[in-house]
Amino acid sequence: SCFLAGPKKQVASMLHKKRRVSSVMLVMSIVLSLIVAEINVPLRTLWLILLLMILSWSYVTYTISWIPMGPEMLSQCWRWCRRTCCCAQDKMTISERVTNRAVRGAMGSTFSQAV
Repeated sequence: SCFLAGPKKQVASMLHKKRRVSSVMLVMSIVLSLIVAEINVPLRTLWLILLLMILSWSYVTYTISWIPMGPEMLSQCWRWCRRTCCCAQDKMTISERVTNRAVRGAMGSTFSQAV
């Protein structure tokens, strides 16, 4: 998009307040990946893997920042994953959660019909 809009407008849109953090993360991870790939550092492969993981997440967040309501959807998705996956505090499985929600939903609907 830099050649379509021009470099000045592209940099200005990348540094907009809602995508500033993701843009800086993206550029820094690209630069650091190139630096680590070229110099000889201890555990270079480990550093490259770590930087490529950060780079992948940076691309996701940067791309999402261009979608209207994208960051909000991503944070809601992240909250949902944290509630339903294994890192939840009560350690219920996903099938137990689905069953409990279905039972509560059925009981709530019959209760509201009775009232």
